[in-house]
Amino acid sequence: MKKSDLKTGMRVKTRDYCVYLVVCDVLIHGKKDILFTDKNGDWLQGYLFDDNLMCETGDNEIDRSFDIMEVYTIDNTPDAFQGNFMNLDRKYSIWKRQEYTDQQKEIFKALKTLGYNYIARDQDYTIYAYELKPEKSKYNWYSNDAICIELETNKILNAPHLNFINWEDEEPFEIPEV
Repeated sequence: MKKSDLKTGMRVKTRDYCVYLVVCDVLIHGKKDILFTDKNGDWLQGYLFDDNLMCETGDNEIDRSFDIMEVYTIDNTPDAFQGNFMNLDRKYSIWKRQEYTDQQKEIFKALKTLGYNYIARDQDYTIYAYELKPEKSKYNWYSNDAICIELETNKILNAPHLNFINWEDEEPFEIPEV
């Protein structure tokens, strides 16, 4: 999700769990900007955020609390704008920031260096890294034209580092650049 993808009426949740309404194309000091406003009327100006929705006011821990961690769609039901406008009881999350531990980042870097781009877990919980995007079959993931490696058997890593990758996933996990 990029800052340019935000639309008026969406809601965002910051790292410190504050919810803001997105208002696009607001004129601030003669320039169009995004405005984030909460239920109390407090607001943040869009220029404080980079394109990846991270707060740019500084690098201390307090400033990180304003990083946008989740984005919710506009509720288009007829009664959406009645009652509490900021109510997120009906959550329609369309994006959530995925953050990785230092250990996970090291695993991703190593796998990328070796030419692997995807990770998937089979129904028997075996986990593999793939060069090319694998397809899901009845019991496992496979890729006819690609090299793959079983990660845990080869002592490359242990299971807890990649416990967010599940057999139930519809798509293999694409290893990010970190």
